[in-house]
Amino acid sequence: MPEKNQSQISLIRKYNNSSEEAFLSFWENMKKNKQCKKQSEGFDYASEYEALQGKELLHLVVNVSEKMKIETMVAGHRYPVLLLSGFGHAAPLWKNQFEQLFDSYQMIHMNPPAIGLSESSKEFTMEEIVDAMVQALDILGVTQPVFILASSWGGTLAQIMAYKYPTKVKALLLADCFYQLKTSVKNPVSLSKQLLNDFQAIGMEEQYQEVDRYEAVNQLKSRSYAKYVLNGFDVKEYTEKISIPALIIHGEKDSIITYESARELYEMIPNAEFATVDGAGHMPNFTHPQEYNVIITHYMAEQLEDELEDDVDETM
Repeated sequence: MPEKNQSQISLIRKYNNSSEEAFLSFWENMKKNKQCKKQSEGFDYASEYEALQGKELLHLVVNVSEKMKIETMVAGHRYPVLLLSGFGHAAPLWKNQFEQLFDSYQMIHMNPPAIGLSESSKEFTMEEIVDAMVQALDILGVTQPVFILASSWGGTLAQIMAYKYPTKVKALLLADCFYQLKTSVKNPVSLSKQLLNDFQAIGMEEQYQEVDRYEAVNQLKSRSYAKYVLNGFDVKEYTEKISIPALIIHGEKDSIITYESARELYEMIPNAEFATVDGAGHMPNFTHPQEYNVIITHYMAEQLEDELEDDVDETM
């Protein structure tokens, strides 16, 4: 990793695993205005990352530019996987994936601006968020194309990234995602209520309380998102031009993204496959991690196997 990039990475904390209370409570404490100071700026990230053992995680802020910072969580080694949460939710939403996939993949979670410690000193577009995340991957020294595991709204960023940076993305794995936010969804509070109803419908209201704990929106700095909530948005222009492989995952009982909407997204991406998580609602990675992890690990292994076969063919 170039030395100049090291100075762009600040360490917040190192965790033993994704079940550690300090990790799970970080964003909750931040919302309560408890101090969450950086431990070290410009530390030796390359050495710290190489020294990661077992299920340890590094909690970082990547200074992409003077105007934008991206909060990042890194765990594991080997093939890189980028995790993108539904709107406003921090890394613990993926605690079960950190826990179970660390030994085969480099797990990287990023928050967009105004979520957690991610910041922007100016208003921004979704395209600029994607640009910043790609720059953050470069700063972290990630050279291989990444798998993107996305949930809900995070899938729109994934679709933009797949179109704009096809050589940076290995494949998309989109769980209960969409390409269009209809203008009828105008009240952010109603979205929270819909999510609560979704968890109640599958008998997991207690788990919703945990998800709510990981909500990390900075209300004072999230103005750039208002236009998307109030006016709706559509990334179809990117989605229908995606050339890389994709797996569309749908929770069987998702009450927010309908089965028809999920199939529409599947039909729109030329090289896509479809999978259903039985009994799951809108967040199968969180509520049904075992079933979800089986689906994604099988798919990613197939993609990597195809890559190895292609490499063999090229040498013959």
